[in-house]
Amino acid sequence: MKKLRVLVVVAAIATLAIGLFAGCSCSSGGSSKQDFGWYKATLPEGFTDSKESGKVGQRFGKGEGSNELIIKVYNKNKTSSVSDAAKAKADAIARDTTKYTDKGQVKLGNYTWELVGFTWNSNTPSIKAFADVGDKNYVELDFFMMDENSADTKSFLESFEYVGEKEQK
Repeated sequence: MKKLRVLVVVAAIATLAIGLFAGCSCSSGGSSKQDFGWYKATLPEGFTDSKESGKVGQRFGKGEGSNELIIKVYNKNKTSSVSDAAKAKADAIARDTTKYTDKGQVKLGNYTWELVGFTWNSNTPSIKAFADVGDKNYVELDFFMMDENSADTKSFLESFEYVGEKEQK
């Protein structure tokens, strides 16, 4: 009888452990945020840091040539003429209403993202995403050849975390 109880307990613990590990995303590639200085984010699978103009974490690409998917990240200062992400969105649309379209808002991760649609590279849907990240800053993220429904777009926006400018030592 003791052996049967021990077997039942061991089976229950094993089942629990398997359930916990099955729900864990710790082994899925790219699941941890990378630090890019003023922000942290998880790069979607297959994207690499292009280090455009020597700046780490400003441009990421996946693929090559005309089929390359691109994510660009910009840290912008709020000014009297651009006071927040909604104003930056409105300004982008106003620059060229034939090129840019209002795609609404989406709440992903820590931010509400203002979305602007445009086309790129043979009319492939693409978006700009703006979010307020503090009293003095907003960010603009451009997703070339990806729209707001792309898994890569959603995962990057979901993981994005503004940490602010680091002081120079």
